Amino acid sequence: MKHSAFAKSKTEYRNTQKWNTEKQVQLVMEYLGSNLQAKWTLQDSLNVGNCEPSTIYFMEKYDIPNIGILSSELLNHKQINQMLNDSRFRAIFLDKIDI
Repeated sequence: MKHSAFAKSKTEYRNTQKWNTEKQVQLVMEYLGSNLQAKWTLQDSLNVGNCEPSTIYFMEKYDIPNIGILSSELLNHKQINQMLNDSRFRAIFLDKIDI
């Protein structure tokens, strides 16, 4: 599934605003903390334009269950800092933030 035109326009907006990695990480952490029971799945990654093979690899690398993971579990994940270094991972959550 391709990402929506809306998601693409939000991505383009972020790029033109030159949100640096530090700002993106801050926004993602705040979003996760405000939405502790939100569940994240493979489909959320595909919805922002990430490809399925890379998403599956990422999920396996960080032991994210196939059924998805809650925001609260991500915040407590021992490798959250490494995951946040990946712009494609951050995009899943940044897409949900009102700009």
